Formats: sequence, C-alpha cells, structure tokens
Amino acid sequence: MNPVNKRMALTAAIGAIGVALGALGAHFLRDQMEQGHLSLRQFEGFEAAVRYQLIHVLSIILVLFFYKVDNRNFYWTASTLFLVGILLFSGSIYLLSLRTLMQADWLKMVGPLTPLGGLAFIGGWLVLMVGFLKKG
Repeated sequence: MNPVNKRMALTAAIGAIGVALGALGAHFLRDQMEQGHLSLRQFEGFEAAVRYQLIHVLSIILVLFFYKVDNRNFYWTASTLFLVGILLFSGSIYLLSLRTLMQADWLKMVGPLTPLGGLAFIGGWLVLMVGFLKKG
C-alpha cells in the first residue's frame, strides 16, 4: 500500500474515532454533566476537541486528494501537521476533560500539549497557504 493510502486509512480511522467520541459526549458525558460529575467547561472542552478532530480529518482527506495532483511536499507536510495537531490538541483536551471521571488528576500535566497541537494546526494551514501562493 502506498504512503498516501496508508495515511488516508489512518485518517478514516481517526474520523471514525471522532464520531464515536462525539456520540460519547452527546450521550454519556452530557448525563455525567447533568449529574454533577463533569463541569460544563469540561463538557464544552470535549465537544471542541471532537469538532477540531473532525474538521481536520476532512482537511487531511482534501489535502491528500490534492497530493496526487500537485506539489507533494506542501500537502504531505500539511497533512502531517494536521495529524500531529489532532493528537496533541484534541488528545490532550480529551484527557483533561475526562480526568475527574477517570479519577486521574495527574492528567492535568498534559495541559501544555494543547497549545502545541494548536500550533501544529496553524502550521498546517500556513504550509498550505504558502503552497497555494507558490502555485501562482
């Protein structure tokens, strides 16, 4: 299997996980919030993590579609940055949002990963911008 198809398969799996986590948030976590086991801020953070994950899954798929057409370096780099962003940004927010439910307060140490993931997202978009500007 070529590297693009492998990345597409990985991205599809991350998309499926995002949908499953969205359902978890919409049902189980909403109930936990209503019962007072989860704060509104934690619930909203979880929803934001799902939203960013799914937006960037779609972005990766679009970027990899163009990979076959044009300047591959920009598209490969952007998709890599988006994957890193999903892992660091969404992943850390999931852990931070669920740490009280999991009785794992030590997970607050992943907090500094969130802005690094955000920077990866921004970097991916900037790489795409430069790539499109270089196309003319």
